[in-house]
Amino acid sequence: MKTSEVLDRAAKIMSYKTYSTRRKIDSLLELDSMMYTERGIDSTLSEMRETKKASKRIYRMIADISPVDGFLLRALSVDIPEIE
Repeated sequence: MKTSEVLDRAAKIMSYKTYSTRRKIDSLLELDSMMYTERGIDSTLSEMRETKKASKRIYRMIADISPVDGFLLRALSVDIPEIE
């Protein structure tokens, strides 16, 4: 699934009035995990960058719904340098 399709689905999920906050967050996280699981060792660097950008946009959507969950997700997604 292309990242543009994932972002379209994410926008659609955000517009649902009948979904609870938890269900929206769960659906968005499911889309995020689908993007990463469909990338393999044959993926190009640009595809990986697109996936990461889309993931950050999904995290921002989650932050709009639930600021606490969004903050935690963004804090965990920051690249932490390794100590050698």
